Amino acid sequence: MQNFLTGTLSTTTLPTVVVGDPTRHVSELAFALFGQDDWRYTDRVTFNLGLRYEMVSPMKEAQNRFANFDPNSATGLVQAGNGVDMIKRANNFSPRLGFAWDIRGDSRWVLRGGGSIIYVIEGYSAFLSQQSVAGVSVLGFNTNPTGALLNGVQGTGTITAGNVQFPQSQVNWTVAGPVLPSGTIRCDSPLSPAPNNKPCAIFAVDPNFHRPYASAWNLSMQHAFTNNISLQVAYVGTHGTGLFGLNDLNTPAPGSGWQTFAGGTCTPIAAASIVAASISSPCENISRPYFSKFPYFSNIVYASNQDSSNYNGLQVTATQRPWHGVSYLLGYTWAHALDYGAGDQRDSNIPSNPFNVRADYGPGLADVRHRLTFSFTYALPEKQGYHQLLSKWKFNSVANLQTPIAWNSADTTDDISGVGEKTDRWNYFGDASAFTGLGRVAVPYYSGLTNADCVAKAASLDAGYTPLRPGYTYTNALAKYGCYVTNGGMLAPPAFGTYGNMPRNLFRERGLQVVDMSITKDLGFTERLNAQLRFECFNVFNKTQYATAASGNPAGGNVNFGSSRQTPDVAVSNPAVGSGAARGFQMGLKLLF
Repeated sequence: MQNFLTGTLSTTTLPTVVVGDPTRHVSELAFALFGQDDWRYTDRVTFNLGLRYEMVSPMKEAQNRFANFDPNSATGLVQAGNGVDMIKRANNFSPRLGFAWDIRGDSRWVLRGGGSIIYVIEGYSAFLSQQSVAGVSVLGFNTNPTGALLNGVQGTGTITAGNVQFPQSQVNWTVAGPVLPSGTIRCDSPLSPAPNNKPCAIFAVDPNFHRPYASAWNLSMQHAFTNNISLQVAYVGTHGTGLFGLNDLNTPAPGSGWQTFAGGTCTPIAAASIVAASISSPCENISRPYFSKFPYFSNIVYASNQDSSNYNGLQVTATQRPWHGVSYLLGYTWAHALDYGAGDQRDSNIPSNPFNVRADYGPGLADVRHRLTFSFTYALPEKQGYHQLLSKWKFNSVANLQTPIAWNSADTTDDISGVGEKTDRWNYFGDASAFTGLGRVAVPYYSGLTNADCVAKAASLDAGYTPLRPGYTYTNALAKYGCYVTNGGMLAPPAFGTYGNMPRNLFRERGLQVVDMSITKDLGFTERLNAQLRFECFNVFNKTQYATAASGNPAGGNVNFGSSRQTPDVAVSNPAVGSGAARGFQMGLKLLF
């Protein structure tokens, strides 16, 4: 906000402004029919059967202001209408099956199981708002510029809203204004004369995109030891199929940006100059696969059913129903969650290596390996009289202990791979535990060739490596970007024009340890009017809770490198962490009618 009010523009990327009217009137129709039956097969066996049918119509805009990429069209864009739908009609059947088996007929041992398929209706924002993609200025298929000037030729469509990138020299600070550029959107070839030499990034959807779905299954055994104590052991699994994922159809060859652009041509940077060189956006755009046909497009961010997810968990639950005033619920989960990304819109991104989507498959933000929860209630013994002072008191406690969630380290500014996606990862050497559980402690950064271990590692890698071009080595990349070293772990940049070996979400934080307690007192005034006095303490032991966050490179913020920070009271960006505020107290009176 301060930068906006003072007119301070970005110095690392071209400023961007939305022009035109991006308002869209979007609709779709969904119909569902569901049938269910419980079938008591025998006195001991019961089946639960269900089937759901869903029909979802194609997504529509009142004036057909949606457009998709089509390499077979004259301009590369095709606007909705005339039989063209952005999302196909969905006709899906979702079966459900469950059973319960009372093994001995006395309700002491019960085996349960079930399975289902659930389809996902993607939110509009997944297709209309993808501005979170790192390093790429793209919204959705509602702003694909069919009505823009495409290499100076007026498009035939009616979509004239979208992002415009501009150099700071085009900002008009006079009173007359306008301050920011406005007017017709242009998409031009990087070979055109400045300032009309900026290609446009667009958003595309697989024309065969289908609704993702999740398969879920479980099997559990429950045993009642007494009328008040029971234990359940369950296996729970889910698999997400055909999940929403992004890639770039127009990704240039690795290393394309590490060239010099002059006279309309690109030449490799001299080996002696690579450390001081900068990325050439024109060379990246010239090297894109669709440049010869559509030179006015840069990134073509493509949504498809490329992703998947898996979850497998062992869940153990012990339940004590009220007995002499004591009741509790103890739960333990041992699980593993794997996926390709955080979601379809929030935190969705292009893979770190667009040529190897599989490289991003790893622990998800919900990958909590061990979790223990314990809730306890003790109704204190009562003594009648004394104006209710010695009756209806309860002590309650809830504990939540879980092992750390994963966090990711990505370079969103340097573009070492030279493809312009700004999602690169570096090389990591050593055990991942070296960068785990650091809390608020930052990993030490060593600029250039100042760390002997990093220099030795880069030299050993170069010894058996043929660089993409002379000078595009690990040692020169180290000289330009430096490295991070602590506890025997090393994070170092890959060679120019290559991708790092570090998996997604490799590191872990400190975990969660929260204990809350409360004391309640029930008060009875009349038959209809009652009250409850509550005294509550959250985070009793005042344990600092941590969530993933980015702490910049001390030498200039080159790496979106995770250390950590304390969570706010409501960690919206990390729901697995939950409340992580400092110890807090509250007291209140609740009336019950």
